[in-house]
Amino acid sequence: MVSGRESYFEYRRKNQCNRAKIAVGGHIMDEKYIERLVANEQSTKSAHKRIDEAETRIDELEKTYAIMQKMDYRMGRVEDSVEKISQKLDSNYQELVATKTQNTSEKSKKWDKLIDYLFYTIIGAVIMLALTKIGLN
Repeated sequence: MVSGRESYFEYRRKNQCNRAKIAVGGHIMDEKYIERLVANEQSTKSAHKRIDEAETRIDELEKTYAIMQKMDYRMGRVEDSVEKISQKLDSNYQELVATKTQNTSEKSKKWDKLIDYLFYTIIGAVIMLALTKIGLN
């Protein structure tokens, strides 16, 4: 048994040579090789962890990409529908303008005919008045 702080450190120094060589699987290995082995195992574990995280991120990105493809397809359909609606509205607007213009021109033709009839009626009345004054019955 080790008593006191100083004696513990002395005990460690004495056994340092013994700890430098450790039996592993029936072979004696130096401590530096064991440290390398441990460092390599830790590095491997870290690499596997990073690979697992990267795989998870790739899976999430693939899901996001699939969603984006669906959104792109749907947006294309929406754009096509909007284009069709726009064309229908344009054609309806053109028909409405044509109908309004036609109605206006028809109304103006009717007024022109009415004015013509009134004009000819007045001229006929003036001619009748002139002929009755002259003495023609």
